[in-house]
Amino acid sequence: MDPWLTWTLAVVVPAVLLLAVFLVIDVGFRPKREPNTVHPADIGLPCEDVALAAVNGKALTAWYIPPPVAVGRPAPAVAVMHGWGSNRSQLLPVVAPLHTAGYALLLIDSRCHGDSAQDTFASMPRFAEDLSTGVDWLRRRAEVDRDRIAVFGHSVGAGAALLTASRRSDLVGAVSVSAFADPEKIMRRFMERVRVPYRPLGWLVNRYVEWRIGWRFRDVAPKNTIRRALCPVLVLHGEDDRMVPVGDAYIIHGNRRSDEDCELIVYTRCDHDSVERIEVAGPDILRFLSRVTGGGPRWQAPAARPPAATAPLVPAAAVSRPA
Repeated sequence: MDPWLTWTLAVVVPAVLLLAVFLVIDVGFRPKREPNTVHPADIGLPCEDVALAAVNGKALTAWYIPPPVAVGRPAPAVAVMHGWGSNRSQLLPVVAPLHTAGYALLLIDSRCHGDSAQDTFASMPRFAEDLSTGVDWLRRRAEVDRDRIAVFGHSVGAGAALLTASRRSDLVGAVSVSAFADPEKIMRRFMERVRVPYRPLGWLVNRYVEWRIGWRFRDVAPKNTIRRALCPVLVLHGEDDRMVPVGDAYIIHGNRRSDEDCELIVYTRCDHDSVERIEVAGPDILRFLSRVTGGGPRWQAPAARPPAATAPLVPAAAVSRPA
């Protein structure tokens, strides 16, 4: 066989095929942009439209919902981050009761999502960067107590909340809803569904994704960042989650430090996107936020459902709650 043809078949063709695969990955994993269709004012919440700048200068859009007038100043606050392919409006059912309870809230559209600017790619570390940008903005508000700010995230946003909690010492708490434990396993599950062999192709795909986002999966995996959390953490998950199995929540919680303030609550009959049923988790979220923000004379938490008899002390073991 001609040496040139041999070299072409052995080197050039596989390289071209791999390049094609990587281009498909870039396109295939680009999040679908969902526009915000509901505004806080539509459900009676006071709101200020906010423009932020991401760490690379890209424009971020956000809604700032100030604390109720009756709440003493400075008030506690929560920065809120949506999941992959979602947007800030889809978490309005979550934040409405938090506003009623006395919190200032900042709902952020991450890059490539909602009304924020497009970027070269989206990733969980970039979600965390955008969430941290929101925390910085809240800390500059005169009516917000900079020492009583928490973060709240759903799905990929939950992984971002845990990553942010592992990097910042100025947060009082992090709420994670439906987080995955390990991006490496998430990618392997996806490749199994589309029948892509892990070795060698799937392994190469994962290494390409790591190179593309600039982070090794193990360094940003929630199962690892939970051990580095610098504030109390509440992990919530639906038992019937078909996108991220509930086992991921148990892995995250199981990897906590022995001295860590970390609680896990699993809800039956709740799927990955059951945010419209947040009233199920509302009392637990408010109980956690009330504890970590300290309450005190400047703010009184509303009466909430007392913890169930099986609810653990902190550091916590897992507890299940019916939906």
